[in-house]
Amino acid sequence: MTQFFQFPLFIQIALVVIILCLIGLMFTSIGMASTRWLGYKNAQLTEKYEPIFLKLFTQLVFDFHPERTAENAQTIALAEKEYLQSKKVRRLLVGYILHYKTLFSGSVGRRLVSLYKDFDLQRDALSGLKSNRKETLVLALKELLDMQVPVDPLLFTVLKKHKQIQVREMARRCILTLSEQNPFQVFDELNEPLSQWEQLELFKVISEMNYNKIPKFAHWIHDKSDPSLISLCLKLTVYFQQYDSVPILIKMLKTTDVTLRAEVINALGKLHQPECEAAMVKLYDNEVEAVKIEIIKALGRTGSGDYLNLLKSIFDHEPSVLLRKHAAKSIIKHDALGKRVYDVLYKQGQAADRIILDHVANTNIKY
Repeated sequence: MTQFFQFPLFIQIALVVIILCLIGLMFTSIGMASTRWLGYKNAQLTEKYEPIFLKLFTQLVFDFHPERTAENAQTIALAEKEYLQSKKVRRLLVGYILHYKTLFSGSVGRRLVSLYKDFDLQRDALSGLKSNRKETLVLALKELLDMQVPVDPLLFTVLKKHKQIQVREMARRCILTLSEQNPFQVFDELNEPLSQWEQLELFKVISEMNYNKIPKFAHWIHDKSDPSLISLCLKLTVYFQQYDSVPILIKMLKTTDVTLRAEVINALGKLHQPECEAAMVKLYDNEVEAVKIEIIKALGRTGSGDYLNLLKSIFDHEPSVLLRKHAAKSIIKHDALGKRVYDVLYKQGQAADRIILDHVANTNIKY
């Protein structure tokens, strides 16, 4: 060591750098070697058990015969005894089941879920819920969700408060899908914004639910709810055509959130209830362009004809081409009533006006 300090400073620095590089190279080599070794062992495992699993799937899933109950039960018992004692083999089988589950629905999908439960393969996922690792928790929750495995609601309650947002999001999906009693309690207890991706996932889960489980989503459309939850509930209100929610949506037009106000107007238009037109039209003059567009589109969707003169006035006097285009489209959506107004506009219009009118009248253009 004393000799090291006798070297000039630049040599000392060079030696330290060389030693650090050698240590880094050693750890990198060990990591690469272990990764290759694990890959080799997994490939060996797959090669050994893939034919066995394919035979299982053929007998118990793809070529299933109910009259072979005793034979099927014997096959399951034999498989559990011979090779499903190993966790690695169980996880390999779960991977195949999840893969086929994405490819098949209907009776085949149900038999895959049944096979998963017959082999008690959920034991590893349930064990994974006790992990502290985010990745393990998310994968375990997703597996239980895909396989429709009931889980103790108290466990979900704990996971809803997990520090990792991905775990909380997955726990909310599981509660909505797997809980038998009051699954929409997650909306009552929500204390954080829903991401766009989570809104999409929750919408998909809820839209596939049994209609008898669907609540009135207007219950969460109020000023105290998070705007992201209101946005999701507006979409669900439209999807399930909950027309009795219109009075509550009209009250929400007073919200100071411009983006949310535009979404409320969009929902009112898609519910096709003419009684909301007056409340929307009152807002028009003082709104930003995005909200004005939604009002114009909503008038076209409701199509009562009471505000055709307003739409004509917008087309005649608004400087914004976008507003004029939407006004012309909404006029056309009024069918016979709108056709007369459209013909007048086309007859009186200048060349630029006719370009807009021809554009919106062209059914080949996606509007």
